[in-house]
Amino acid sequence: MTPPSIQGVQLPNSKEPGYSSIYRNAKYPDSLQPYETSEVTTLFESFERSVKRHPKHDCLGHREYDKNAKIWSPYVWETYEDIQTRRNNFGSGLLSLFEQLASVHKHLLTLLT
Repeated sequence: MTPPSIQGVQLPNSKEPGYSSIYRNAKYPDSLQPYETSEVTTLFESFERSVKRHPKHDCLGHREYDKNAKIWSPYVWETYEDIQTRRNNFGSGLLSLFEQLASVHKHLLTLLT
């Protein structure tokens, strides 16, 4: 199925100073569409559902640019499972840094009182 030439339409009078207009799916410009399923109501839930259903499918890809040859490489893909692992590791790292910072902050407060 070929996507429509226009995929999003601007809602009238939705632009405000400092903000872009609001856009809706061109197929349903007059109303918001219900969720795909009742168990998916957030982006997180949508991603987790995709990991569960298609762990080995391509999720995120990139292409390298060779400056000397002036060509792009083929896509290198990571699976949903790979991206979930990277996300979890990144989140764990942030939490660890936060806990370390909180511990240092608590120790400094103890020294100052």
